[in-house]
Amino acid sequence: MDAQERLRRKAERDRLAKRIGRRVASWRRARNLTQEVLAEKAEIGPKHVQAIEAGKKCPNVTTLDLLCGALEVPGCALMGNEQLHARMGGFSRRLLAARGGRLPKGPK
Repeated sequence: MDAQERLRRKAERDRLAKRIGRRVASWRRARNLTQEVLAEKAEIGPKHVQAIEAGKKCPNVTTLDLLCGALEVPGCALMGNEQLHARMGGFSRRLLAARGGRLPKGPK
């Protein structure tokens, strides 16, 4: 891998980290949670939540799963894939309705 390719990949990772950070912050605010409460629910450090929301860190798969659980959203909601999230919504609503629950509404 040459230097130009490394720079391109780093820029791509940085864009992804910022997109995920914006989505985490948006869902957190929609749930009326502080960063500290989200960190506690996700069982990660509050500074880690701050760094993710600021786009300074891109969460690994495990952290992403913990955040999704704490925010009660599917992973595609944090990745910013609205089309996939919309397609999953009907299935998720039916699944949760069958279990007596409901899918939480997302940020506007």
